[in-house]
This record gives sequence, structure tokens and C-alpha cells, in this order.
Amino acid sequence: MGVGRSPVATAGNEAMADPIARHATDGSPPARAARRPGREAGGPARAMVGFTLIELMITLVVLAILVAIAYPSYRSRVMASRRSDAQVLLEKAAADEERFYTLYNTYTDVITPPTGCAGSACGLAYPGTASPEGYYDLSVKPGSTGAIASSYVLTAAPTAKGGQDQDVCGSLTLDSAGQRGFTGSGGTLGSCW
Repeated sequence: MGVGRSPVATAGNEAMADPIARHATDGSPPARAARRPGREAGGPARAMVGFTLIELMITLVVLAILVAIAYPSYRSRVMASRRSDAQVLLEKAAADEERFYTLYNTYTDVITPPTGCAGSACGLAYPGTASPEGYYDLSVKPGSTGAIASSYVLTAAPTAKGGQDQDVCGSLTLDSAGQRGFTGSGGTLGSCW
């Protein structure tokens, strides 16, 4: 046999012949060569595909840490964005109080009108005390002068809807002099308003 030549199957050298070709010529079905799973005939072994249990556990731990860090930040941003609901409510109520004062020369602490009211007795005539999105409730009380006729303080108190009552700013306030405030202990005027 020369260099670079492959052995040729002969009648006396059948062990070297391809078993599939050998059986195919005698009419019998070709025999399947026993192969290991994941291995090509004559090729290198392929690596196993998939994840180990330890890799999955490490991934879950990393994911849990990310969630533990991100969720509180997400919640505080959501609560901060909902404060705009209170701000809209207070600004609208303040404008309506000033309009009421122009008409009747007094402020009012009536938010929703009583049945059968007329004129100043109807107050601001809101259909309810809830803010547009329902995260705050409006209330009115006399301001710095102690009389509702000459001053007022509007308060938007957070409701339990969406957990807004857990907001660090608490209730937001706006008075007849345009002074803004909040009742919570965890924020600043700039961050709450």
C-alpha cells in the first residue's frame, strides 16, 4: 500500500470495507453503525448544549439583586409622578376659589354643592372631592386669618389607591397667598412640588 492511498476492500479484506456499502450490495437492509450521540462520524466530540443548575442559580441570584435595587427606585418615581395629580387638583381649586371670591367677595369651604343650592351656597360645585386620577382627596379650611371669608388652605391628601398614601411627601397644600407646602417628613418643597 502506497503513501496517501486508502485500503481497498477485497474479498479477503472485508473488515476494511464500509459496512453500509457491503450490506447494500447483497440486498439486505443497511446496518446502522453504532454512533455516540452528539458525535459526527470520524469528527470531534461536540460539547453538550444547555445550562447547569449552578448557572441557573447564579442567574436567579443576580436577577433577585437587581430587582431588590430597582423596585424601590421605581416605586418612588411612580409616586412622584402621581403627585402631579394633586398639583393639578390644587391649582384648579385655587383658580376656582379666586373666581368665587370675585363673584361673592368671599372664599368658600364648600367643595360639592348641597342639593337644591343656589349662588354662593353651591361653593366650588365639584362633583366630588377626588382628584382627576383619584390618587388624592381635596379639602378646604380657613387660612392664616382664621376665617374662610378672607383666606383658605387647600389640602390634597393622598388616598390608598396605588399605595399613594405611602408617599414621603404626604399631603400637599396651597393657600390663598399662593404658598405651597407638604405634610410629609421625607421630602423637600422642591421635590414634593
